[in-house]
Amino acid sequence: MKRLTPLVLLLALTACETTTRPFPGPRPEPAPPPNPVDYQFGWSARSGANSITGSVAYRTKAGGAFTCAGRSVALTPAAPMSAERTERLYGSTEHAVSSIEAVRERSAGQAAPAYANYVRAGQCDETGHFAFQDLPDGAWFLIVTAKPARAGEPVVIMRAVEARGGIRQTVAVR
Repeated sequence: MKRLTPLVLLLALTACETTTRPFPGPRPEPAPPPNPVDYQFGWSARSGANSITGSVAYRTKAGGAFTCAGRSVALTPAAPMSAERTERLYGSTEHAVSSIEAVRERSAGQAAPAYANYVRAGQCDETGHFAFQDLPDGAWFLIVTAKPARAGEPVVIMRAVEARGGIRQTVAVR
């Protein structure tokens, strides 16, 4: 058996050595972190097979009926950012009825939410019905302004709704 000479051994070891060479030219910038608003709400901008239609069925304890005819209605995507604001404005993320004045006071001095571009806005028709079409699957906050059928102060009604599975959902906002 032949003995390896020190020179052959040294050449064999250097052939196995790996070296790290610096990347030629400037290093690429790392990808920026995702925009938290787009990250939380981006799903809601997609089109889907769901729809939410409805009307106001709210009545006071004395029996006074309310309508949303000609009033605004909004569908806000539910996400941590919007849930925090909804809780602050309405005191709940499930269901609430509040005077418009109280909601205005709670939001006084606050800028429009960063997710405002993701809110779907509409209006109740003259018969007091609203509709949102082509919604993706997800949780939403339905916010409807309603006025008494007779005299009285208008209210804002907030209700959590879910759109899922291509279903046409009819909601009676109470």
